[in-house]
Amino acid sequence: MEERAVAAARTWLARMVEADDIEIVDPLAPDRKVGKVYVYEEPPGWAVSGFYRRDQQDRWHPYLITLDEGLELDRMKAKDSRLTATAGSDARLEVIP
Repeated sequence: MEERAVAAARTWLARMVEADDIEIVDPLAPDRKVGKVYVYEEPPGWAVSGFYRRDQQDRWHPYLITLDEGLELDRMKAKDSRLTATAGSDARLEVIP
């Protein structure tokens, strides 16, 4: 079930970032040099944390995604100023300064 939650989080992350080709560090692809990652049950759903970047020139952006019991996006928090416009039109997204 944890693997399914992480796979769903990857899909939601790509949608919210609006990029299909991003590098992701998450519980299925950890990299301690980038940072710690987690997946844990958060009733009624799941929480998945990790990092992403769009390409080698981009810095790593931390994120936290919470999913409901059907693995639908409940909320996403990310430290990525490029998502500010998206956050203005999607209440599920919070951009961390």
